[in-house]
Amino acid sequence: MPSPKVIALCQSPETLTAALAANPTKEIGQLAKQLYVKTGALKKLSNSVSSKPIEKDPEPTPEDLDAAEQCGRFPYRPSDLFLKVRAIFHDCLKCLERDPFVGCCSPALLGSSGVIPVSVISIIPDIMRHYANVIRSAENEVFIATNFLQKSRSLKLVTDALRDLSKRVGENGGKKIVVKFMYDRGTPEQLVRNHAPVKPEDWYKVDLPSPKDIPNIDMEVINYHRPLLGTFHCKFAVVDRRVALISSNNIQDRANIEMMMHYEGPIVEGFYDMALWCWGNAMKPVLPLVKEKPTHSGEFKFGPDNPYLKGMRVGNPHAAELNLSNRY
Repeated sequence: MPSPKVIALCQSPETLTAALAANPTKEIGQLAKQLYVKTGALKKLSNSVSSKPIEKDPEPTPEDLDAAEQCGRFPYRPSDLFLKVRAIFHDCLKCLERDPFVGCCSPALLGSSGVIPVSVISIIPDIMRHYANVIRSAENEVFIATNFLQKSRSLKLVTDALRDLSKRVGENGGKKIVVKFMYDRGTPEQLVRNHAPVKPEDWYKVDLPSPKDIPNIDMEVINYHRPLLGTFHCKFAVVDRRVALISSNNIQDRANIEMMMHYEGPIVEGFYDMALWCWGNAMKPVLPLVKEKPTHSGEFKFGPDNPYLKGMRVGNPHAAELNLSNRY
């Protein structure tokens, strides 16, 4: 059964997102420590390298499953199979005893719900085409993260989308879109500062557009690596706090078949919280929707009715198949 400590963490109104909303100029890494690191450095180190396995409970009782349900924000009770099967939810909660942020988001957002209007299993440019379409639709903010960033057709899809987004905002007289971009490329600077800000004059080195190319976008870039072996391996995007794209591929051209999942609904709040944790630094400027109360109506659209899926042949055995020969 989850301990009272874990239940309290999961039911707490405190999240990293809420902490940043209350303190928008502060360093996010420090906010996370204030929220969840209640032990000294030596104790934290001991927990992280401990070889003592987390004890497994016997077969969960109905009372155990009731307690596990209380640790999530579910619209209805999940199946007992979800709640009790090893390494799904009940047992995952035990990991919070050692590190409340082990789930890469605030404990209160660890158990949630949502929908997947589309998934793409294809080559990387197909996946990045969907990223680009969702980026173009942004109204307030975009957060993009990848491990390896390489000059490629895949990256051009993303940068062209940013240029198109800036152009659209300028033509409509709208407010600037705030964009955060993260990647991992080891530099000596990261021996001192893992989250190394990348100056605009250096964006060209990774083929990102300069500020003059995207005048209606306020973009900030971080190169994150933890020497010697601390690779930042996330690949995702969160747009307008409404859509999360989680993929297996880097932004590069490789002859691989990769996978991408498109999420909508309350589950996006967990990915948004994770994005803030990944960023670590103070945001300049802060993402504009951090202070907004999330709204998820529960009314979801699928297939051609979903505005993010325009241009995709959804609803047939080749749902994400696009004509590459007409693309470049």
